[in-house]
Amino acid sequence: MRHALLLILGLAVLVGLGGCHLGAKRLARAPERWIQEQGGIVADVDVAPRARVAWQAVTRERREPRLRLRVLAAPSLSAFAWPSGEIFLTSGLVDALDDDEITAALAHEIGHLEAEALSSAAPGFAGLASRAGSLAAEHRADLFGLDLLEARRIPGQAMVDMLRKVHARMVPGCATRAALEDRIRLLEATASR
Repeated sequence: MRHALLLILGLAVLVGLGGCHLGAKRLARAPERWIQEQGGIVADVDVAPRARVAWQAVTRERREPRLRLRVLAAPSLSAFAWPSGEIFLTSGLVDALDDDEITAALAHEIGHLEAEALSSAAPGFAGLASRAGSLAAEHRADLFGLDLLEARRIPGQAMVDMLRKVHARMVPGCATRAALEDRIRLLEATASR
């Protein structure tokens, strides 16, 4: 049952970053079967080092040994954060983004983990229950990510550019694409203040 739920929700998430946080505590550690279903872990010498450089930029000065980056060998433009602190980027996402945009995606995922650590709300798959709840959770993670980027002297525009690139590769009309458009508008409104 657990794997079936993960597979169904994971497929919904794979269409983009619009529902990227896998927050169920009972799924605290990414199961190896799920990793294999996503294509396994990348061993590509060109992809993984770019992700590691971005990881080092976003995690320096953070004293959280639980955080761990893994790159999935999948062509989709997706990112996932697990309550265990494992953060997954797909190789497709790493290939599509520049270094600052990869850092923005990681900062966003860390934002989900921070929100979960501060929240006493019931665990669940953030972003999939309702569009309004999803937008609020995603926007909080975006704002946390912007603060983290700013602290690292990385332009906040990298977050907007990252979301635009993911948006451009999504199928028109899907709910996740519409949610991504909402997030981009919110970030642009935040930046213009």
